Amino acid sequence: MSIDIYIAALAAAVVWGIDPVLSKRGMTHGGHALQAAFAVITIGTIIFWSALLITQGIDAIFSISPRTALIFLGGGILGTTLGRISFYTGIDKVGASIAGIGASTLPAFAAILALVFLSEPLSTIHSIGIFLVVVGLSLLAISKGGNISGWSFQDLVLPVFAGFAFGLGQVIRRFGLVETPATVLQAIALNDAAAFLGLFLFLFFFRRDLLRLPSLPATGYFAAAGIVSSLGLFLAFTALNLGRVAIVSTLISTAGLFTVLLSFLFLRDLERITKKMITGAIFIAFGAGIVIYF
Repeated sequence: MSIDIYIAALAAAVVWGIDPVLSKRGMTHGGHALQAAFAVITIGTIIFWSALLITQGIDAIFSISPRTALIFLGGGILGTTLGRISFYTGIDKVGASIAGIGASTLPAFAAILALVFLSEPLSTIHSIGIFLVVVGLSLLAISKGGNISGWSFQDLVLPVFAGFAFGLGQVIRRFGLVETPATVLQAIALNDAAAFLGLFLFLFFFRRDLLRLPSLPATGYFAAAGIVSSLGLFLAFTALNLGRVAIVSTLISTAGLFTVLLSFLFLRDLERITKKMITGAIFIAFGAGIVIYF
């Protein structure tokens, strides 16, 4: 397997580790979690559709078959829209550090879903790695870290569900990249278009008051998070185009570790980093390492 897969996936993890920290800062300036999600998806949609049209021309749109479009549009709705809503709401409820690690359940969900739908092998040693990820998540639940103001156990469901949604999205995208002639840019553009439409309709019907710009500082943080997230998405799609879902998703899931480090450095006034959090993060990293190595 090419080293490029590991470089792209790990780079996506580093970049995505920055996103929650920026978003959390935006929320402290009056921004809402759903505004953060909408900003990130909107910026990604603009960036990738512009890149697609500039690099591949208008034919890149009309050459997409209905089957290809449905696959990636479905991945955008099920993976990105649901995942983003849950993830950014989780950042607001439990903190960037806890949400980042909670969403690290992605590889466990992705590996199981890939086994079921893509017939990708899941060996005993891989199962052990996934188990360690779950142990790390359990430690996270009792860590008393994250938001200084505190959070309830039920709030942890949000980032964990985000991990499930992101994992499902990874499997759908991998299937589309393998089974269709779509390029990475076409796949991302379709994914983000569906995610944008899905979240816009959700806000229009249920939270129309959030379809406006927050304060200027919050807008700046959310815009920066959108740019960072878009770069991470491109790197993630590139890795998925090259390698297996279980390995790529596991590497990407280490984004939570980078979020913990950055939260410790830049969110000390908002979040608490505890020993149990760090231990849980180590378990998750070790579990991810087992899956990667074997």
